[in-house]
Amino acid sequence: MFENDNFNVHHDGDLDGESSKCSSVDNSYKKIDSDCYVLPGKGVVNSLEKNEQSEAAREIFDIKSVFQNDQTNPEIENEIVLSNNDASSVETNSPELESKEQNQNSKNNKASKNKKTRKIVSFVVFVIFNVLAIGLVLYMERSNDSTFVPINVLFQVLKANIIFIILAFLFYVIGNLSNAISFFALIKQCGYGNRFILALKVVLMGRYYDMITPWNTGGQPFQVNYLAKANIDFPTAVSLPIIKYTIRVFFINIITLILFLVFPQDVPGVVRFAAFAGLFITPLLPVFLIIFSKKVPFMLKITSKCVQLLHKIKLIKDYEKAVAKAQDVMDSFLAAIKYLGQHKSIIFIVGVTSLIDYFAVGTIPYLILRAFGETNIDYWQCLTLGFFASMSSGIIPTPGSSGVSEGIFYSVFVASVSAGYIFWAVLIWRIMVFYLHILMGIMLHVLDWIKGKTKINLVKERVSWFEKKTLKSGVSNRKK
Repeated sequence: MFENDNFNVHHDGDLDGESSKCSSVDNSYKKIDSDCYVLPGKGVVNSLEKNEQSEAAREIFDIKSVFQNDQTNPEIENEIVLSNNDASSVETNSPELESKEQNQNSKNNKASKNKKTRKIVSFVVFVIFNVLAIGLVLYMERSNDSTFVPINVLFQVLKANIIFIILAFLFYVIGNLSNAISFFALIKQCGYGNRFILALKVVLMGRYYDMITPWNTGGQPFQVNYLAKANIDFPTAVSLPIIKYTIRVFFINIITLILFLVFPQDVPGVVRFAAFAGLFITPLLPVFLIIFSKKVPFMLKITSKCVQLLHKIKLIKDYEKAVAKAQDVMDSFLAAIKYLGQHKSIIFIVGVTSLIDYFAVGTIPYLILRAFGETNIDYWQCLTLGFFASMSSGIIPTPGSSGVSEGIFYSVFVASVSAGYIFWAVLIWRIMVFYLHILMGIMLHVLDWIKGKTKINLVKERVSWFEKKTLKSGVSNRKK
């Protein structure tokens, strides 16, 4: 009779090593015997002592022993009948449930196979695109320049100037380290301690995903996911890459614009137009967010409308849950902007380290030309040419600007390199600023796979920076 019962039975037990006796409880409870009470719809419960009624008691499910004292109680019979009916209903519907589960599993398997196929196709296209890009530059070099330098001569020249290749790699390292310091400062400011290794991994893996996605858009979503896996709360994980990007864009674009005006270069008109377009397009989102950062209700409404649109085109299933999560993230981001407004030092640190990274990467073309024996080149002129190349190629929708970056670099630097060397300059430059990022990303993926995907616990405790006193003192009104 009691085999399928689902009642929750609570006893005081020996909380302090001694038995506790039932005392009077709320009138909605009906007494069964001297020790136990029943609440319709809740099952049989034991009263705790007055001072311990809200404390946790151990749960047991020995229904038979409880009901041996009174098997004729109508309340109990009704509860048991309901439980048995529920169990029968589940058993009756089990074939239908199994069929639904099988259909769902089939859909999941199909989706997984399609995802793998898309990844393979994307990888193949990516490889072909890069091979064609390098091949096109080689073809242009061989067809336009009869003095193409063979590889054995190249090695001799590079051997004589190996110090500049070493410096180029060193500047690549400096760029990554300075970028990591930016994340390190933000993570520490948010209350997550000294996590430089986490910051460095976030930078290297983020650049890897930038290189393999159109418009360099894959880095930040991956950084959000990686930070969240490292036990940083999701709103903070979303906010940090966006905040860093916002600070970086303003510092870099202002310096780049100054260099463009102070050191005007003879570059193709298309390259010049694309570079200036990139200067004004990249800050649009940060400017919008900063302007409306004080209008929280408006920003939350915009967020809701965006989620609603995604829901209509079937990209989001649970609308209410998605809206709540998106608005929480937006609210957190707006709080972060206000928070940074009171901590100018972190803005300065992120801005300066971003400039160090930018100049380090921008210096690599100059060092490559010096490795080819070029001595009659001006550093600032070469740096500005490099910024024209990077800024103009940044708006190209190919993964890592592949195909276009090579062509732009070729057109910008062809007049600065001795005859026969431009192809090698393009190739070494792409290795330094593109293929090294991909190689580092693959290596880190392999290391994470060896350690285990779920063992990225670089942060030991979850700490919500929104609850810190710096925010409670008027920066944010977030509720616990």
